[in-house]
Amino acid sequence: MRRNVFVIFLIIIVLSIGVIQEGGCALFERKPEEPLILPGKIVFQSDRQPSSVYQKQDKRLFSIAPSPDHPKSIKAPVDTFFSDAMEATQSQTIYLLENGAMVKVAEGVLPRLTHNGGKVIYRGENYTLHVLDLATQKEEILEWSGQYTTDFFDLAPNGKTLVFRSDKLHYSKYRTDAHPNFKTANFFITSLDGSDIKQITDFPGNTGAGDPQWSPDGTRILFVVRLSSESDDEDLKRGLYTIAPDGSNLKKFPIPRELNPWYAGWSPKGDKIVFVGKDSLERDQIYLFDIKTEVVTQLTKNEQRRWFYADPLFSPFGTQILFECGRKKIPNPHVGSVLFVINLDGTDERQVTPYVKIKKYGRTRWGTDIYPDWAP
Repeated sequence: MRRNVFVIFLIIIVLSIGVIQEGGCALFERKPEEPLILPGKIVFQSDRQPSSVYQKQDKRLFSIAPSPDHPKSIKAPVDTFFSDAMEATQSQTIYLLENGAMVKVAEGVLPRLTHNGGKVIYRGENYTLHVLDLATQKEEILEWSGQYTTDFFDLAPNGKTLVFRSDKLHYSKYRTDAHPNFKTANFFITSLDGSDIKQITDFPGNTGAGDPQWSPDGTRILFVVRLSSESDDEDLKRGLYTIAPDGSNLKKFPIPRELNPWYAGWSPKGDKIVFVGKDSLERDQIYLFDIKTEVVTQLTKNEQRRWFYADPLFSPFGTQILFECGRKKIPNPHVGSVLFVINLDGTDERQVTPYVKIKKYGRTRWGTDIYPDWAP
């Protein structure tokens, strides 16, 4: 009797695991030993190689550069480390990854490629922005950026103008005698040398606005508002927006509110937007929004709420969508994510970065690949 009960218990466990693995990007079923080779360059942030010296929230930058013109490995001394509680790391070696072999190129977070793929911009120590030339390995530190506590940022297609978010407010009509300490994050634009910083937004409260991205023609900036405004201003409710570089012509895309859109990106022609939203069962899905026709199309078929999607972006050729996929922290708090790619018609979903386990804080957990960017 006890043996029968035990057998039934094992069957239930096996069936439960099968249900858990259905849908989503099947992270725990697909375990390629090597990354998928894709055209162009992809950078992303990862903790798949944690530091053995400094074991706080360790992050790395990797680059996929399938071009034989790049050297296989370049080392450069970096003698600083991050003290940020969320993104601390021991600085070590800069690597380049080519032909699907992942190699470190920098120590930092939030990587963004220039539009021609020649340089990567990322946030380093003390919130300063760094610009690394992938061919020459020459690095420029934008010293002015640290004082603005930059987090989200993007470089314009012209390679000269930067948009960034900061809570170091220059001006706000909402800061009055009644609210002398009013402060919220806003967007700014500037040249790379920081000589002409201009504030282009003045949000009325904690809108959660972030992820600014230049349009391919450099005339618009896309961003997401994650939280409802604390004011009665209906112009800043949750959704996807664009604004001109001079702060004018604020527009909201007419995407159904129930989709709860966030994590968005432009198509190479600027005629479509890819974003993560929720379906009717509160499952993460990836959607396409056609700006001209205002039609929303669902690409993915995520069947489980335990899977999450984030940071979708078009390939530089406009034929595929790269995105982050992982499992939410239920029931296992030690979970991670990897990168996947899917065609615009929702077919041929494939894993890009290898799935790995790492040891951190004396425990085994899944590695995390986040914040990808893709350029030619």
